Amino acid sequence: MEDFKEFLAFASFPYSDVRKPVQFPSLQQLVLVGCKELEDLPVTLPSLEGLEIDGCEKLAALPRLMGLCTLSVLDSNAELLGCMNELTSLTSLHLNHISHVKSLPEGFIRHSTKLEELSLDSFSELNQLSNEQVGLTDLASLQRLTISNCPQFVAFPNEADKLSPVLNYLSLKHSESLLKFPDELYKLKFLTELRIEWCPKIESFPDTGFPSMLKRLVIGECGGLKSLPKEVLHNNNCLEYLDIHKCSSLISFLEEGNLPTTLKHMKVYYCKILTSLPGGLMIKE
Repeated sequence: MEDFKEFLAFASFPYSDVRKPVQFPSLQQLVLVGCKELEDLPVTLPSLEGLEIDGCEKLAALPRLMGLCTLSVLDSNAELLGCMNELTSLTSLHLNHISHVKSLPEGFIRHSTKLEELSLDSFSELNQLSNEQVGLTDLASLQRLTISNCPQFVAFPNEADKLSPVLNYLSLKHSESLLKFPDELYKLKFLTELRIEWCPKIESFPDTGFPSMLKRLVIGECGGLKSLPKEVLHNNNCLEYLDIHKCSSLISFLEEGNLPTTLKHMKVYYCKILTSLPGGLMIKE
């Protein structure tokens, strides 16, 4: 019971009189939700592996968390972004609904070289993702990248070598200002799943095509997309799943090309002016 009172103390609950330093040497997971007056965390959390912060508006700094593997920050103080450059053990980072952030702090996760998953969701003012901001070239372990609900997001680095060489999953959703993809997207040799949804200003994809190892391709709610030329899959012999839906301007796709022999599932729905499918749904030898 005394330990619980100490916990309440650092959370600044009004009915706790305990103010001595708090230590939790065995604590592995910590979830803080709706602690609007919380300003500090315990200085010593040597065993902490997972931390979730949700709605803690006054919390502006993190202690040294050398063993932290997973971090989720939702609807909280943007100053926390500047405290992440020493999280060297981080493997998963989810950032959600952090207001008034037009650009991420320079190199804010550059030293998180073990990071495997990065998710950016509901950054209403974020306009780009650059190597200088994130230190993309240092994230050699990054396998999954998700960008959702960033209406001002307009650009990736144009050079694919600025993205992780082992990236296998890329998802873009509700990026209403995004105009194009990197011309060198095809260089992401390990990318197996690509999802592009609710990106209404995208009209086409690079002539250089999609990565050759791509197995799953989902394109949906892209109202500006008029065609999907054969070049996008001309080097692909791995595609198994193709989903194209609610692309209101799409007239044709792969019109002059044939589908990979590996294709197992194809969905095309609510493309209201689509006039043709790949020639007879023939498959290439």
